[in-house]
Amino acid sequence: MPPPEVVATPNGPASAHQIVTWVRPNASGAVSCTPHPVPHGGSTHYTASANPGYIFTGFFQDCANKTCDLTNVTTAKQVTANFDPVVTTSVNPTGGGTVSCSPKQVSYGYPVVCTAVANPGYVFKGFSGSCSGDTCSRTSVTAPMTVTANFAAVGPVWHSINTSVSPTGSGAVTCTPNPVPHGYNASCTASPNPGYVFDRFDGACNGNTCDLSDVTAPRNVVAHFKPGFTGTTVPSGGAAGTAVATFTGGGPTCAFDPARTAFDAAPAPLPPGQTLPQGIFRFVLKGCDATEVTMKVTWPQPVAGVIKYGKASKAATADTYFTLPDAQAQVSDHTTTVVLRDGQLGDNDRAVKGEIVDPHGPIVAKPLGCIGHARSGAGPRGAGPAGGGRGGAGLAPAAPGVKSR
Repeated sequence: MPPPEVVATPNGPASAHQIVTWVRPNASGAVSCTPHPVPHGGSTHYTASANPGYIFTGFFQDCANKTCDLTNVTTAKQVTANFDPVVTTSVNPTGGGTVSCSPKQVSYGYPVVCTAVANPGYVFKGFSGSCSGDTCSRTSVTAPMTVTANFAAVGPVWHSINTSVSPTGSGAVTCTPNPVPHGYNASCTASPNPGYVFDRFDGACNGNTCDLSDVTAPRNVVAHFKPGFTGTTVPSGGAAGTAVATFTGGGPTCAFDPARTAFDAAPAPLPPGQTLPQGIFRFVLKGCDATEVTMKVTWPQPVAGVIKYGKASKAATADTYFTLPDAQAQVSDHTTTVVLRDGQLGDNDRAVKGEIVDPHGPIVAKPLGCIGHARSGAGPRGAGPAGGGRGGAGLAPAAPGVKSR
């Protein structure tokens, strides 16, 4: 190869220098430098661009990185841009299987091996493109390769929906249909076991519902449940409705005893001026430790207060209606929240034995009718604005034993 040309001025140093550029392998890409030629002592920048089927991997000779900037050029330079061939893979038909090549990026002159794996319901039929037959390997790759793995369906193609629940034993999940014909849809439904309520799906579904569309491969669906109880209220009048109770705390083994848990009617007459229009929630938690339990019940109708029924103190021998302190009882919209601990106030048996027993329900005030005429500005508490009470005219104040909002 002739030496690089040098543009020189008579009787003096070269005024500009030629840059000789190469690509490896031939026809794999192009390399350019700006400016060219380079003024004596000047700088130049190189750019490499790959042809289809190749990938640029770096410069060498007077540059040795993926970028090339020469400064203070005082002699001719040589720069080679290196490109590697690309192995492009595909499958036919889509969903019939997979094809992979190792290594994923092949260095020029190095070997490659491609492998095909059929999906359920398909069989591998051979390679086409740069390979043919049942195997695909090259000992020295010197040009781009296109490899297609061909598959054929074996009768109708069906895909399984693999289901599981968390925690174990908390419920069940069913999907219809299962298995699913290729490209068809399916839906999954979660059913809690006694003592649990459904929480959410994950895996191929997320959220409260699970509808799978265009199923072209096996799917995994997980249904999550949490400790809870669902039942029908027993109101003192009017229509019953669905209520849901959930809790947190109490330790890892704390759970509802479904045989002793239910929504029920009011267990005894209430204090004057009060009613339990949605009945009560009577529950037993078993396997609990000494940590707090927070019980939330969502009722079908709005709630205004919460009242308990049981032994109001350790010395009590009979069950009565009473309230818990504010820190243990709250109401909001359709929800009552009580905080309890085994053997403490609110646990009806008051015994530390790993069980929490508690009947409670949402309370509202009811009119008592007229009981007399209040003098202006001096009415009794609860008789209306003149008396400064919480209720309106004709409403009795909250009786002892009522926690109201």
